[in-house]
Amino acid sequence: MEDSILTQNEEINETLNYWEQCLEPFDSNKRIPEFKHFILSEKATGRLGNQMFRFASLYAIGQLLNRTPIYAYNDCQILNFYEEFAYLFPNFYSRIYFLKEDFNDTYLYQFSTDCCDLIDINVLKGHNITNTALILTGVSVFLNVHYFENLRPQILELFEFSKEKYFNDNSHKICVHTRVGDFVGNGESKTEQTIKAIETIIKNHTSINKTYYIMDANMTRGEELNFAIHSCDTFLSTASLSSYAFWMEKTNIYWEQWLEPLNFTIKRIPEFEQFLLSTQMNGQLGNQMFRYSALYAIGQMLNRTPVYFSDETQMKVIDNEINQLFPNFYSRIYFLKDTFNEKYTANFSQTCCDYVDPNILFEHNNKSRALIVTGGVFLSIRYFEHIRPQIIKLFEFSKEVNDKCHIIRNKMFGNDNSHKICVHTRVGDFVGNGESIADEVSNAIEKTYSLLKNTLVVLLLEPLKNKYYIIDANMTRGEELNFATQSCDTFISTAPSSSYAFWMAYLMPQEHNIIYVPKSYPYEAKEMVRDNWISIKKIT
Repeated sequence: MEDSILTQNEEINETLNYWEQCLEPFDSNKRIPEFKHFILSEKATGRLGNQMFRFASLYAIGQLLNRTPIYAYNDCQILNFYEEFAYLFPNFYSRIYFLKEDFNDTYLYQFSTDCCDLIDINVLKGHNITNTALILTGVSVFLNVHYFENLRPQILELFEFSKEKYFNDNSHKICVHTRVGDFVGNGESKTEQTIKAIETIIKNHTSINKTYYIMDANMTRGEELNFAIHSCDTFLSTASLSSYAFWMEKTNIYWEQWLEPLNFTIKRIPEFEQFLLSTQMNGQLGNQMFRYSALYAIGQMLNRTPVYFSDETQMKVIDNEINQLFPNFYSRIYFLKDTFNEKYTANFSQTCCDYVDPNILFEHNNKSRALIVTGGVFLSIRYFEHIRPQIIKLFEFSKEVNDKCHIIRNKMFGNDNSHKICVHTRVGDFVGNGESIADEVSNAIEKTYSLLKNTLVVLLLEPLKNKYYIIDANMTRGEELNFATQSCDTFISTAPSSSYAFWMAYLMPQEHNIIYVPKSYPYEAKEMVRDNWISIKKIT
């Protein structure tokens, strides 16, 4: 055990030494760089909005090439903004690194020649050679949203900042961005056009009953961005070529006319302004996780945010449980207001467990702001397996749950380093439909046990009597999910059509063994099994 810890510490120190040889600054406020190869552009003198475009584009290109975006040691404009970024965008700031002055393992490639052109980034694959740093020469602002639009959730998280409350009344607020300065003759804001646009907005929004003039607010440009996101119901850009206006508009839509609750201190700003929901269902936690995962994945394809009906009783019953268990999931739960009526229903799934190609929904995607799809549970892994990293992030456990289950694990096992087999069983509502049979459970354990030495068998019961019990752990169902991810080296599901068993296995570390007992069931249980999970029938 001590040798293992020493080896891990040596690996960590070796990694830190690598970064310190290449980059600066390197302190506790910085994230460990994602990739060991780097990408950067030539210096750009643009201000805040342009620098945000620049990094967002380099970040997206870096994801394609497995390179971390960084800056040259003498990138003066970024150095000038450094403290502002620390105050304004802590996530962005945590990723700002500069190549050391003596670093020379670089390769230059002529990429963009115009500020606003879109160059196919796949051309860079041919130049993604062994040099540690790839430098894109030419114009380095990249004022084109298509470089990073497909990574919009990550970009919004990158430029996430804290909420401040500026108003205490419920009037509808129109925010107007104007630009003259260096835009004269190149799309500047015209007074007459601005006034006419405001009048048109007021005329077409009956809920607007006041007009505010924001003066002497003494806000920095970054605080103005934050203000727009959290305070503006309608945003009017009178200089659409302004990169600064782009970032204001991109993160602000007046959600409160459609959704509730709207507390952005605990809720994420919805990703898309069109919505996706399914017909109501009363399933428990495991089924609700399947349902949301499928809707989330389909929503990514259709550019729609998954939401729920206002009277979705079961989701409101487990709302607090989800908050305590999965804060990332909870932050995305929104309900349509009961007055919302922009809905269109598309026939989609007819049973709980069949897979229907979501591409058929494209023909219905422009019918209404909210698209309702028939079918409630969507118990098929094929809906979301292709975005597994996002799903794992969505169901990331809270620190409180992690800590509690870690304590329980230590009390149960102490310093026992044996290989632990966890077995999930299911009877209850599964009688006659794929429940766990005692002989099958014993046989599965024996077969698995024969493959492993120095094992400890742990049964996770739902429920089954006269077997080995874990007692007095006082765990909720969500904590049992977490316990499995922390404690089980091998997991056996004796009821693979159980959604609860599925999530227990799915959320476990990728490298752990997942074994299942095939069942005869009215629906295809293979829809709930990953390709790398092992059928007990294949173990001899």
